[in-house]
Amino acid sequence: MDASAVFRVVRSVNIRRFVLASIALIALGAIAAFSTVPYLRAFLAQPTDLPQIEVLRLDPADVPQYFVTITGDDVGDTGYYYEYKLFEVITTEKNHYGALRLNNNFLLTEIPGEVDLDANVLTGHLVEIPSDVQREVLDALYREEPGLRGSFLPVMLSTVNTSWIGGTLLMGVLLLVAGGYLLSSILRLMNPRRDPIMQRLGVYGDPEAAVDEATSDIRLNGKELNRMHFGRQWLVYASGTDFHAVKLKDIMWAYKHTVQNKSYGVTTSRQHSIMLQTRYGTTITIPAKEEQVHDWLQMISMVSPRTVIGYSDELAAMWAKQREAFIQQVDARSSASQ
Repeated sequence: MDASAVFRVVRSVNIRRFVLASIALIALGAIAAFSTVPYLRAFLAQPTDLPQIEVLRLDPADVPQYFVTITGDDVGDTGYYYEYKLFEVITTEKNHYGALRLNNNFLLTEIPGEVDLDANVLTGHLVEIPSDVQREVLDALYREEPGLRGSFLPVMLSTVNTSWIGGTLLMGVLLLVAGGYLLSSILRLMNPRRDPIMQRLGVYGDPEAAVDEATSDIRLNGKELNRMHFGRQWLVYASGTDFHAVKLKDIMWAYKHTVQNKSYGVTTSRQHSIMLQTRYGTTITIPAKEEQVHDWLQMISMVSPRTVIGYSDELAAMWAKQREAFIQQVDARSSASQ
């Protein structure tokens, strides 16, 4: 391993970020072009009056159509509604389903609040009937009134605008996030010092000088174990996507961390990592197989006898609440071992 290893990792990570952010921007742009942009265009324009004859000819392939005004002969209440609950307890919104009569057919309408039986002119979005609405409203209505089967049009009118506005805002936020990732990747490719990998090394002053010192120590005195390099003064981990360099005297506590994935109460898999707590309050987490973690901990105990090895609730509580005292005890062990 040489000093250029960290720069290769930084470049590789940011090229990957650049590619993923570019793909996300293209995908989100395509979604916006086919959905959000037409919605916004209709939102900014006046609602379009749609004659009954055109509504009667619609099929699911003709929707969505945003902000259209439809005048029916009259409107009825199906008696069905959908409740939005907060934490499954507090009702925050209730949308009712009405039936706008167009000649001898009905257009299912989703209306916030109660159905106004005198309001036969409605403005909203013509959309395909969702499967849950088909199942819970229309199919249930047909079971109660078999004579109504076939009288409802295959599309519905939603006069609820909040979900569409929320979706547009969400699209905007996602575009900003993807754009931010893309910009940060470009900036880090232009200046590797911006990368978090390099910034972590800032505790030792100039990051490049720290890398040079660490890699020199590893080259002269190092032992390599599963991508973890142990020198006389430094510990370095280098993979294709990550890089860590920390002085052995700054590793206060090292232990294995295991996350159990469960399904129906049964453990299906375990994910293991080595956790290195440093005197600067940073945590280095490196995923690995359980055997590798054990080997690393054993090697750390050999090259850095001062480091506390192994996890306990007492150590965790002391690290969280009395970190300075923890560090002082480790430094005292270091002095005693010299």
